[in-house]
Amino acid sequence: MDDIIQYFKYAMLFPIIVVFLVSIIIIPLLFNANYAIQYGEQNYYFSSGFIWPTPNFTRISSPFGRRNSPTQGASSYHKGIDIAANQGSSVLAISSGTVTFAGWSSSGGYMIIIEHENGFDSRYCHLGETLLVTKGQKVYAGQTIATVGPKYVSGGRLNGATTGVHLHLGIRKDGEFVNPLQFFH
Repeated sequence: MDDIIQYFKYAMLFPIIVVFLVSIIIIPLLFNANYAIQYGEQNYYFSSGFIWPTPNFTRISSPFGRRNSPTQGASSYHKGIDIAANQGSSVLAISSGTVTFAGWSSSGGYMIIIEHENGFDSRYCHLGETLLVTKGQKVYAGQTIATVGPKYVSGGRLNGATTGVHLHLGIRKDGEFVNPLQFFH
């Protein structure tokens, strides 16, 4: 009799374990495992499917569009947004895609470009010198791709056309720059 009770006791646990495993492993895989990853930082997810690139930093220090050029070499038409963030803080891919550029640009400093689905690409400028991805690499939404860089990099040169530490995020749709903030509401 005790054997039968033990059997039913464990038999009842099995479905509970299966449901638990399915809910934490299988369902996130079915509904885009990329969004299940948090990295211990506060991430911001939006109905557009994009993820905010700088966990815990949301202040926009320079908006998209017309502006007075803040420094020599900077455009008077800002093709992205500048997010005030601490040097060394994480920069996340806003969506899954393929890295098409990871390196140095005179205007963007250390920079990464990721091509996404549906005609989108995202550009991350003024990064730390150690980029965590390479050209041709597949990345997923929320993956740490770099850190926010310093104003000056090796050799004392400016990290692109910048007045200080921040992440520049640019988004293009079908080859045209669009205001990134329209995707983060």
